[in-house]
Amino acid sequence: MSNETLRVDVDAIIKSRTSKRVPKFLVNFVKRLIHQDEINAFMEKNLQGVEFFQGVIDRMQCRDRVYGIENLDLIPEGQQVIFACNHPLGAMEAMVMGKHFGNRYGEKVNFVVTDFLMHVTPIANYFTPVNVASTSVLKNKDAKERLNRLFESDKHVVMFPAGACSRKIDGVIQDKPWKKTFVSMAKAHHRCIVPIKVDGRNSRHFYLLAKLREKLGIKFAFEMILLPDEMFRQHGKTIGITIGKPISWEELQQEKNDWTLVKQIRETVYSM
Repeated sequence: MSNETLRVDVDAIIKSRTSKRVPKFLVNFVKRLIHQDEINAFMEKNLQGVEFFQGVIDRMQCRDRVYGIENLDLIPEGQQVIFACNHPLGAMEAMVMGKHFGNRYGEKVNFVVTDFLMHVTPIANYFTPVNVASTSVLKNKDAKERLNRLFESDKHVVMFPAGACSRKIDGVIQDKPWKKTFVSMAKAHHRCIVPIKVDGRNSRHFYLLAKLREKLGIKFAFEMILLPDEMFRQHGKTIGITIGKPISWEELQQEKNDWTLVKQIRETVYSM
């Protein structure tokens, strides 16, 4: 794996997308916004796997606090798990969970993510690309096959059922409605579900931009371009994660309505 593969190059990306000349000040603005130089300097360390997760936490000088770690001991031996998590930050919660779960389970842990993150090759082995924000994810043949292969494996699976990081809704920082894929897959593949609560929030202007976009009726979530900057804004902060008690697949089977379970598990997460 070469360092060239891992470099972020805004100039090259723009050149590949348009033949028009983009003003230099705008190119430089995007470079600063996504922290191109800082990201490339970090990539040059060529960290892999758990070392990459730990390296990001160290680079941001974040303190990670995991509560309820003893609940992982309640998972029956040989039982595979779906970790169902809220998604307030967009990146740092995955770094913390990647570190702790990677240390505990090795490469037998996998995150369901968007395709874009597969470009982060040092940790791509921990990812399965699926657009979980789509309401028709299980109707997409390729996505369904990837998920089925993952859930038939011996890997524990981390899912963010909202499919995107939290927004400010009714004055509260919270996920958008959760999709039911994690419940459907838990039932179909006899996996228990472990709820996880992540504490944290992004900057005020991230939520303001998202709200403005929605008021203008723009569907494309262009506030997502701020997420690299939001990650760097977590510098020096504490990322708190609380792990709940596992919900057995037998208990899940007792409730026929998947949406009822989604509502209950989401409420459990936010009450932790």
